[in-house]
Amino acid sequence: MDRCARSVAINLAWRELEIAAPAFTNREGRVLARALKCLLDPLVLQPRINTEIGSAVLDAEQMARLRELLAAAQQRLESASRWYELLRAQRRAQRITAGNAQELYFPRAFELATQLGEPGADAAEHCREMLAEVHSLGGDAEMLRAAFDASETVARLETKLQREWDAAIAQSAPLTDERLTELAAATRTVLSEPERSRDARRSWGMLRDHLAAELGGALRVQPRVVERFAAAAQSDLAAQSVTCTSPLAAPALTAEVEHPGALDRSIEGRVRAAIRRLQTSGFPVDRELLDEELERSCEAFGLRDTDLAATFVAGMLVAGWVRPLESTTHAGAPQALHHTIARARNEAYVLYLRRALHSGRGVHPEQEPVVDDLQDFARHYLRRLWTRLHGRDVLEVGLDLEHEATDLLEGIVRSTLHDQRQRMRRALEQFGS
Repeated sequence: MDRCARSVAINLAWRELEIAAPAFTNREGRVLARALKCLLDPLVLQPRINTEIGSAVLDAEQMARLRELLAAAQQRLESASRWYELLRAQRRAQRITAGNAQELYFPRAFELATQLGEPGADAAEHCREMLAEVHSLGGDAEMLRAAFDASETVARLETKLQREWDAAIAQSAPLTDERLTELAAATRTVLSEPERSRDARRSWGMLRDHLAAELGGALRVQPRVVERFAAAAQSDLAAQSVTCTSPLAAPALTAEVEHPGALDRSIEGRVRAAIRRLQTSGFPVDRELLDEELERSCEAFGLRDTDLAATFVAGMLVAGWVRPLESTTHAGAPQALHHTIARARNEAYVLYLRRALHSGRGVHPEQEPVVDDLQDFARHYLRRLWTRLHGRDVLEVGLDLEHEATDLLEGIVRSTLHDQRQRMRRALEQFGS
């Protein structure tokens, strides 16, 4: 077919890719008009940006581009379909009748799929938080959500963000090999020694007082600093788990990055998360939150609290040591973390996959997303860790480094595994016999 209508091209590509997202299609398998209006066009196809596919009639080259965009978002669309059903079920449970469910929840389901992947054991909690945001917003919170739809506000935010980011870069400096070695030694110490030991307290203090901020600043101006820090600490962390850009670029205002690292979050995404966190905790949302979140994004690791930034630095090394698909513990991992790493390796579904893998892939195509998640465990771990730390920063809760940090880092390993287990079990039960 040389040319066809854009809507026809979307449905052809959807069927060819066998996108399993029934929430967004009718009984005949055609994409719903509301799914196109509220989800595909604004969040996936983005014809204002990808102008070559914005025409009413597309040629073969344009159809190929459209198919490429859908293929890139297929996993998120399939996850979003499941998130939508959970949101709708939670809507019924709360007896909410306001608004059209598809218009309200299609984009929110995609947001949850982008940020969290497949629904996990805590999906109900995330759905309750999302419904609270959608249906309980008012006053300042509603104004903040609408701010990203106003061109004048967006222009002001872009100017302010660039000014803040330029100021942050001006205060940043590359890290020397000597300084990286000192940073790596201090971070290994806090993960190796008992929490209350003299060496651990001293090393946490060094991270909190200057070393973590120095690494956060170096990310903005120095290529390969993540790999060099990890190598100095004998950890195999890939830079993409932290950020997709090197040096670290200013956060986008609204567009989310595909396959993002922990720090690749848009300002809009950070503001929405802050609103949910405040409202869930019973705190008021005020108009200053938008500017505060923008300023926070320019701090080291996007966190104002230096204890939280120090904890993220330690988590970077943990992420490089926890490798569930490896049959042995990473040689550089400190003894104190061996039990946590072994727990990840010895999960039942992980053990099965290690036995079932053929040439590094699953024995069935449906298992491959499971393998991908485990091979990319560091990125999932750091995104979850950053989200937890960001929530504390928003609520100004802070963290007791000497008594809480190590437990938090180990707990995120467990919760990341737990969150993925439902999805993995479904694939393994269906295709693993």
